[in-house]
Amino acid sequence: MQILKFSHLSLSNLIKFLHINDNYPQYKNICIKNLRGKGGYLYEDNMWNFCNFSKLLLCLFKNKICDLEKILNNNSDKIKDYIINNIQKLIENYDEDSDTFIKNNKNNIINLLYNGTKNYKITK
Repeated sequence: MQILKFSHLSLSNLIKFLHINDNYPQYKNICIKNLRGKGGYLYEDNMWNFCNFSKLLLCLFKNKICDLEKILNNNSDKIKDYIINNIQKLIENYDEDSDTFIKNNKNNIINLLYNGTKNYKITK
């Protein structure tokens, strides 16, 4: 529930909590080694695959938006109304235009992932 405390940061908090957390190694499946590069690595099918930032973020945002919806649906009685409203607006913004949503959130999330994953070992 702490992830939702600051509703405007709930998406980045969820990404940080899951993908940059030693307690959840199963979610350490994204790595960005170079901020000036064209993409990062996604661990799928038992290997690290390079993919461009657009594909990486589309996959990440799509999954985390679904996770936020589930969190809201399962805990709405424990969450303050203004937080629910703010997160619903965030979800609506993604649903209405995912390309613009990704463009508006790209730098923040890429920096977050880079700072948290740059030391991951990539084996091909």
